Amino acid sequence: RAMEKDFLYGMKDFKKEAYVLPFADAQKRAEEIKKAEEVLVKNNEEMTKRYGFSLARDYLMEIEESKLYTLVNEEEFLKAEKAAADAELAAGAKKIVEEAKN
Repeated sequence: RAMEKDFLYGMKDFKKEAYVLPFADAQKRAEEIKKAEEVLVKNNEEMTKRYGFSLARDYLMEIEESKLYTLVNEEEFLKAEKAAADAELAAGAKKIVEEAKN
């Protein structure tokens, strides 16, 4: 709903701007506005039918997973890559030991 309100408020400003333009330009702008509103309504209806998502509803978004990216130089990259390979090797060895015990 907030996105729809922001869009519609923006459209109102767009409409106000159209009134200070020469008549021919104002008509052109009014047609553009009408087409944009029709596309918005059509797309929102399609999203509601297909995905159950509508701009008319308020949604709460929760972050379930996040990733942090850091710039590293080549030396740091190689060190991290080796540590990951060593950890993978250790996990494989641990699995083999567990299987041997059973």
